[in-house]
Amino acid sequence: MRHIVESGMDQKWERMEIDRVARIQSGVGGPQRAKLAALVLEQQQSAFVILAIGVAISAAAFTAEMMMTLLKWKRLRGGRRPDAMASYKH
Repeated sequence: MRHIVESGMDQKWERMEIDRVARIQSGVGGPQRAKLAALVLEQQQSAFVILAIGVAISAAAFTAEMMMTLLKWKRLRGGRRPDAMASYKH
């Protein structure tokens, strides 16, 4: 951070931001503002689909892992679940 201040980059960035705001307020930056638009749900739909696929895959992996753990315990301990192992005596 000290290097940025000593090199004067913070002042340069501040001047650039002040100039940008001034251009927008004066109307010179009008065409740049026209490019900005709110995103609608149709434009974000693919992100939600990818999210849903990821959640489904992770849920399936979790379920498969739990089933494999339970099957392993059943095979090793004769049908007892892991939480019943605390009272299991030889």
